[in-house]
Amino acid sequence: MAKIIIDEHCIGCGTCEKTCIVGCISQIKNKKRFINPDACVDCGACQLVCPSKCIIS
Repeated sequence: MAKIIIDEHCIGCGTCEKTCIVGCISQIKNKKRFINPDACVDCGACQLVCPSKCIIS
């Protein structure tokens, strides 16, 4: 199951996007990030590095 970013908790730092091994995280409005569920391989790297812990399974 792909990871999901809780938008209201995302601080827009971009750490998850830089860490993603498949490039499935992109920037949306207000510097927030979005995970493309069709491309996510559920490796968990983004979840581990997120400083605001806003990425869930």
